[in-house]
Amino acid sequence: MSITNSTYEFDGPVQADGRRYVRETHTDHLGALHLISYLAAVGADYSSIMAARVAQIEAGLADLEYANNLSNDALATQHITKADLLAKFREAYRSASKEDLARLATWVIRRVTQGDVTEAQLQSAFGLTDPQYATLRAKMLALRDHWVAVQAAEGE
Repeated sequence: MSITNSTYEFDGPVQADGRRYVRETHTDHLGALHLISYLAAVGADYSSIMAARVAQIEAGLADLEYANNLSNDALATQHITKADLLAKFREAYRSASKEDLARLATWVIRRVTQGDVTEAQLQSAFGLTDPQYATLRAKMLALRDHWVAVQAAEGE
C-alpha cells in the first residue's frame, strides 16, 4: 500500500534560464508506475521534491480507491487500509445528509452483511459504546430500507 521505489531523471537539455525538465517514476507495491513530469526551478532539490510527491501519490491512490469502493459497492484495499477506509467513511457519514446518508448507510450495511467489515471495526471507527452503536446500527438499517424502497419505486 505504498510506493516502493522512486527515481528521477532529467528530460531534455537545460533551458536558457537554467530550469530543467524532470521526469519522476514512482513504482507502487503492485508494480504500477506513476509518472510525473515537471519543469524544475533553478537550484531545485529534486530528491526532496520526489520524496514529497510520494506522500501525495499515496494519498491520491487511497482517495481514489475509497471513492471507487463507494461507487462500485465493493471493498478493495490495495491502496488503503481497512482502518483508513473506515475513518474516511466515518467523516463522510458525519457530514452527509439526505440521499447521501442513506446511500452510505446502505453501503456499509452491505459490507458488514458480506463480511468485508465487522461490527466491531465499524463501532471502533465511529468510537461508540455498545448502546450508542446499537442506536446507530438501527438508524443505518432504517436508512438502508428506505433507500432500497426508493430505488425500487416505479411509476404507475
